Amino acid sequence: MAEGLPMDDAPPQPTAEQDPVCGREIDARATGHALLHEGRFYHFCSSSCLRRFVAEPARFVAEPDAPVRN
Repeated sequence: MAEGLPMDDAPPQPTAEQDPVCGREIDARATGHALLHEGRFYHFCSSSCLRRFVAEPARFVAEPDAPVRN
């Protein structure tokens, strides 16, 4: 049998996330705007931010230790 917590006892996963376009903190479970980009899910506060990301993803995907560009 595998070690670890049963699913019902597992700690809740964090749902607060930052929109990569506008920087607004959003609830990833509540937003209807998400996109899988290069193996990672990104969540957005609006369809407008999602469209801006799709048009120029490199502008909004920060490299490790690099500042986020707006």
